[in-house]
Amino acid sequence: VKKKAEINKKNVTAKTPTKGFRIHVLNTSDRNQALSAKSRLLSNYPEHKVYLMYQAPYFKLRIGNFVEKRSADALRKELARMFPAGVFVIPSEIEVKHNENDKDKDDSK
Repeated sequence: VKKKAEINKKNVTAKTPTKGFRIHVLNTSDRNQALSAKSRLLSNYPEHKVYLMYQAPYFKLRIGNFVEKRSADALRKELARMFPAGVFVIPSEIEVKHNENDKDKDDSK
């Protein structure tokens, strides 16, 4: 039980939502187009998390968890070549991973 509690605690504290930026890549009502674009992003940018959301009647595709806007803007310029219809940096709730060292410091207080 103690081991399970530790695993659950790590899963809860591993990512914390905070204000930041994501890159809005695509807005389409075509599900196949959205899935194809998501596959391209995952294969070309595996280090970034890709988000596909559905808000009727549109599929919205976003990428990244950026704390600073200039970091997002650098990737936006690259993505604009792949998606010429328009790529935008938007404010968003992002997931930030905590460092294990930071967690240990918080636990020792």
